[in-house]
Amino acid sequence: MPAQVEIDESNGPLETITHNIGNANMGDLDLHDMDPTSHPIVPGNYSMAKYHRIHVVNMNTSTKVDDIRIWQTGSMSGSTQHFTNLKTSAYGGAMAYAQPVAVAITGVNQIIPSALPPSANLGIGGSLSGSFSAPGFSDYFVHQLLTDINDTQGANVSMNIQYAEVL
Repeated sequence: MPAQVEIDESNGPLETITHNIGNANMGDLDLHDMDPTSHPIVPGNYSMAKYHRIHVVNMNTSTKVDDIRIWQTGSMSGSTQHFTNLKTSAYGGAMAYAQPVAVAITGVNQIIPSALPPSANLGIGGSLSGSFSAPGFSDYFVHQLLTDINDTQGANVSMNIQYAEVL
């Protein structure tokens, strides 16, 4: 039986974790499962940062989960850029949780891949070669949008997450 895996989001000044989120919508407030129509990003500004983690809830009969790869498909609106801390090399280790903000964040300066990366780009235990052999959390996948003054609301992209599992 495969491992039970979910995506969790952390919010707030003292980190409140929402398990198994319903969406990763971006907007101007620090909310999980956000309605972006009610909380649009002001053109020319950053969105509120999102802090997501892959959470292995139960290993079941799996002996190993590793090789986490994240990318997006679809097009951003106008000149919007999607920044992240994801890297396939020169990984800076696990980022610490900080209350999400709507300004540039040190270390969140990579453009999110638009295709399946060639290797892991999110670490486990601070390393791209890390793995789960018991329930636990990946490193944070931190990301945010930077819009252009001429951008309009309404882009839809899909976040894709792949991982390897040994049963």
